[in-house]
Amino acid sequence: MKSKLFLTVAALMVLVIMFSGTALASPASLSGDEEGTAALVELSKPEENFSTFSDLCHFSGTAEPGVKVTVYIKKSNGYTYEKLMMNEKEVAWEVGRSGYFLKEVELERDKVNRVLIYAEKDGHFQVIKRQITVKKLTLKELLKNGIVKIEDLVSKIIKN
Repeated sequence: MKSKLFLTVAALMVLVIMFSGTALASPASLSGDEEGTAALVELSKPEENFSTFSDLCHFSGTAEPGVKVTVYIKKSNGYTYEKLMMNEKEVAWEVGRSGYFLKEVELERDKVNRVLIYAEKDGHFQVIKRQITVKKLTLKELLKNGIVKIEDLVSKIIKN
């Protein structure tokens, strides 16, 4: 009797562990038409669609601890959003105990980056879309942004 009970409990534990691991796996791609089932994340930045000269964008906000956030980007030649990759790793994180998060993401320059933030926890998810235009740096913009040293100017031009 005890062995059957032990086997049943062990089998249930294995099933729970298997399904809890797959619940955190975000989809490989999204259409962008998904309707969220919960409000999991309050995104502070980026607040709305905007334009910038910087190719670095900060995603910050608050969420319940344990929420997994994944950033997707729409490729110019496709109809779906694919996971954003930086240094050959997907841009994703789990919100810690404080409930706050901040992630720096590099976007493509001289283009409108259509970004989708996908948050999930316990089978519920939320989708937030943003459009971030990263403008091309020209000499005029470099001078406007306060670059006065010729060395800085040359290094910025060479870098881009």
